[in-house]
Amino acid sequence: MFRSRGLPLSLLLILAVACSTSPAKVARQVPIVGAVVPADPTPPPETPIIPSGQAEFRALWVDGFHDGFKNPRQVDTLIERAHKANLNALFVQMRKRGDAYFLKGVEPEATDVAYPGHPGWDPLGYLVQKAHTANPPLEVHAWMNTFFVGQTSGVFQELGNQWGNLKYDGTNDGYGFLDPGVPAVRAYTIEVMTQVVRHYDVDGIHLDFVRYPDGGDWGYSQIALGLYAQASGTTARPAPSWPSSTCWSAAPCARVISISGERPTISYRRSNSVIRSSGTGRPR
Repeated sequence: MFRSRGLPLSLLLILAVACSTSPAKVARQVPIVGAVVPADPTPPPETPIIPSGQAEFRALWVDGFHDGFKNPRQVDTLIERAHKANLNALFVQMRKRGDAYFLKGVEPEATDVAYPGHPGWDPLGYLVQKAHTANPPLEVHAWMNTFFVGQTSGVFQELGNQWGNLKYDGTNDGYGFLDPGVPAVRAYTIEVMTQVVRHYDVDGIHLDFVRYPDGGDWGYSQIALGLYAQASGTTARPAPSWPSSTCWSAAPCARVISISGERPTISYRRSNSVIRSSGTGRPR
């Protein structure tokens, strides 16, 4: 009797123990409010690339008749491409037709600056800042047309009758050149260049069209003829074949290269004597 009652009791105890057994619970980690989370390690600064070896120019001309530096995105792309091409200098056209791709000057800003809504944006200022802080840095040389200003420019519209360059027969072939034989032309041109040197940290000035136009005999503006008569003592109209006429017309071009005193460390280059450039052909 005892045994027959003991078996169901044993089964009942086993079932009770089995039902009461459960796996241990895993404690959840609750984040502490205000706890300091360690930040990712700060990346090391970029190592400056210092050029070595013999100094040389690996430069690119960037003309003002196409896109390339007329808004910040174009400038950034220009610098990126210059690095990919292993260049170290940019010759960027800052004056093409009596206009300016910089704000601190005496001539009006070029009409094709492509950064609407930002009237105070300075193409040359931005270009110099970005190029000089690039890794590696790039030199910036302001490429400037000198005596060619185009007939639609403000200076030619206002003063072309007095300053415009003329041929022996009194015509100008549709060009818009100023006559370097006129002292006021030289002073004005030098002032245009000086403003760039004075206000911008450019590495050089690249002078283009430091000459008379191609074809024909030039330098016959009324002011230049009057000065020639005063210097030569003759009232005769000088023929292009006269040696004195040739020397007279060549000298003023050399006189305009006189701004190096403004920044003694800057480099000055004439396109015709350093590298064959578009300055030896018909201007656009």
